[in-house]
Amino acid sequence: MRRDISPPRADLSKKVKTALDETRLLMLGAQVLFGFQLNAVFQEAFADLSQTTRLLACAGQLLMVIAIALLIAPSMGAAP
Repeated sequence: MRRDISPPRADLSKKVKTALDETRLLMLGAQVLFGFQLNAVFQEAFADLSQTTRLLACAGQLLMVIAIALLIAPSMGAAP
Protein backbone atom coordinates (compact mmCIF):
# COMPACT_ATOMS: atom_id res chain seq x y z
CA MET A 1 0.00 0.00 0.00
CA ARG A 2 1.23 3.39 -0.93
CA ARG A 3 0.47 6.37 1.26
CA ASP A 4 -0.08 9.70 -0.49
CA ILE A 5 2.27 12.23 1.10
CA SER A 6 1.60 15.90 0.41
CA PRO A 7 4.57 18.11 -0.33
CA PRO A 8 5.85 20.15 2.63
CA ARG A 9 5.25 23.41 0.78
CA ALA A 10 1.53 22.67 0.36
CA ASP A 11 1.30 21.73 4.04
CA LEU A 12 2.97 24.99 5.05
CA SER A 13 0.65 26.97 2.79
CA LYS A 14 -2.37 25.34 4.43
CA LYS A 15 -1.03 26.13 7.91
CA VAL A 16 -0.40 29.77 7.00
CA LYS A 17 -3.92 30.09 5.59
CA THR A 18 -5.40 28.57 8.75
CA ALA A 19 -3.34 30.90 10.96
CA LEU A 20 -4.46 33.96 8.97
CA ASP A 21 -8.11 32.88 9.18
CA GLU A 22 -7.85 32.48 12.94
CA THR A 23 -6.13 35.86 13.22
CA ARG A 24 -9.02 37.48 11.36
CA LEU A 25 -11.43 36.08 13.95
CA LEU A 26 -9.23 37.35 16.78
CA MET A 27 -9.17 40.80 15.14
CA LEU A 28 -12.95 40.88 15.04
CA GLY A 29 -13.17 40.09 18.75
CA ALA A 30 -10.51 42.67 19.61
CA GLN A 31 -12.31 45.34 17.57
CA VAL A 32 -15.59 44.62 19.35
CA LEU A 33 -13.88 44.92 22.75
CA PHE A 34 -12.19 48.12 21.59
CA GLY A 35 -15.58 49.56 20.62
CA PHE A 36 -17.14 48.76 24.00
CA GLN A 37 -14.17 50.20 25.82
CA LEU A 38 -14.22 53.33 23.67
CA ASN A 39 -17.94 53.75 24.31
CA ALA A 40 -17.27 53.94 28.07
CA VAL A 41 -15.07 57.02 27.60
CA PHE A 42 -17.97 58.97 26.10
CA GLN A 43 -20.43 58.23 28.90
CA GLU A 44 -21.32 61.09 31.27
CA ALA A 45 -20.32 59.05 34.31
CA PHE A 46 -16.77 58.76 33.02
CA ALA A 47 -16.06 62.32 34.19
CA ASP A 48 -17.10 61.33 37.72
CA LEU A 49 -14.37 58.70 37.97
CA SER A 50 -11.11 59.45 39.74
CA GLN A 51 -8.17 60.56 37.65
CA THR A 52 -6.38 57.29 38.35
CA THR A 53 -9.32 55.28 37.05
CA ARG A 54 -9.57 57.44 33.93
CA LEU A 55 -5.83 57.03 33.29
CA LEU A 56 -6.18 53.26 33.69
CA ALA A 57 -9.06 53.27 31.20
CA CYS A 58 -6.95 55.24 28.72
CA ALA A 59 -4.00 52.89 29.25
CA GLY A 60 -6.32 49.95 28.59
CA GLN A 61 -7.50 51.63 25.40
CA LEU A 62 -3.91 52.11 24.29
CA LEU A 63 -3.14 48.45 24.99
CA MET A 64 -6.15 47.43 22.89
CA VAL A 65 -4.86 49.55 20.00
CA ILE A 66 -1.45 47.88 20.29
CA ALA A 67 -3.06 44.42 20.39
CA ILE A 68 -5.12 45.16 17.28
CA ALA A 69 -2.03 46.49 15.48
CA LEU A 70 -0.11 43.33 16.35
CA LEU A 71 -2.97 41.19 15.07
CA ILE A 72 -3.16 43.14 11.81
CA ALA A 73 0.61 43.23 11.13
CA PRO A 74 1.11 39.57 10.04
CA SER A 75 -1.76 39.64 7.58
CA MET A 76 -0.41 42.74 5.84
CA GLY A 77 2.47 40.79 4.28
CA ALA A 78 0.39 37.75 3.32
CA ALA A 79 -2.29 39.46 1.25
CA PRO A 80 -2.98 37.52 -1.96
